[in-house]
Amino acid sequence: MKKYRNWIIAVLFIILLPLSCIAGINYYIDPLWNFNHSNQYNSIQIAFDERQQKSGHLAFNRQPYDTLIMGSSRVTYINQGDFTGYNAYNYAVNNMLLSEYRQYADYARRQNGKDFDYIIIGLDFFAANENVRDLNQFEPPLHYIQMVEAIGYRYKTLLSLDVLAYSQENYNLAREQILQQFTYDRNNVKRLDHISDEEKQGLIYNNLDWYGRQVYTGFKYGPVRETFQLLREDHPHTHFIVFTTPV
Repeated sequence: MKKYRNWIIAVLFIILLPLSCIAGINYYIDPLWNFNHSNQYNSIQIAFDERQQKSGHLAFNRQPYDTLIMGSSRVTYINQGDFTGYNAYNYAVNNMLLSEYRQYADYARRQNGKDFDYIIIGLDFFAANENVRDLNQFEPPLHYIQMVEAIGYRYKTLLSLDVLAYSQENYNLAREQILQQFTYDRNNVKRLDHISDEEKQGLIYNNLDWYGRQVYTGFKYGPVRETFQLLREDHPHTHFIVFTTPV
């Protein structure tokens, strides 16, 4: 009996040890922003899916925000801490479309536990273009919302090998101080790192080519007015500030 018990203990140890290591690393680095601790090796965060990361950050790092910022990648670079006198949260994500505004704004309000005093939206021609829906490679808002709100979500992700890969990458970036095109810190502030002139010119050329061929050719306005009317109905006690971002 004792021999059998020792065998069970040994098997459990062999199984649990690697799982504990994976969970420990993922918790320590926290690439999904599900926890609120900071250390020298998670100070640089890669934005591999801002929709998932920021939705989780809102759910598990709650604060009494009075201002919500939304928009596409251009707006992600706005520092939420620059709104002196306001507690703002920047919920802008890559390629956010008109069709996503309402669900993300509603989710943010639910997580906030109260209405926002202000919702600030950076509207660009990408989001306003009816034809870009087919170009958006991201899942709809409900996918991320249901994922984050699932029971035990943030603890299940601690055992993910995919998350472990991002943890290792974040760790290496922090340890080696490797520059990326952009990164986040632990306070949801996006930083544009220095890149060479050669890389910059390559990015400019590729963006001009892609936007010219895929986005702005045959431009057709989406339901801009209708979307904002519905937003006002959804948030009757909130003031909206809308601005246009650089082309």
